[in-house]
Amino acid sequence: MPCEGTETTELNWRGIDIEVRFTRNWLNGLARHIEVRAGEPLSITATGYKSHFVTADTELELEDVLQFLISWLDNAAVSRAWWEMIDKKRQGDLFDP
Repeated sequence: MPCEGTETTELNWRGIDIEVRFTRNWLNGLARHIEVRAGEPLSITATGYKSHFVTADTELELEDVLQFLISWLDNAAVSRAWWEMIDKKRQGDLFDP
């Protein structure tokens, strides 16, 4: 369950729907929390879920978080592992249920 003051928005990155939750005041102001959820793997997480903390002294708005997340996803999408996963997804796998 999100903390009080959590903002939630949707983002579509390369055809993948992603839910983004941003909490400015995580643990009484000790940190800022970014939570990413997708129904499939992303370039930054094989499970589709990622939790990321930012120091509380970093000023962030939801738009800043979205720009950061898109850059993070794009930068991670150049990895060999990501492209192998994309190829496997396109081709399918007879041994994957």
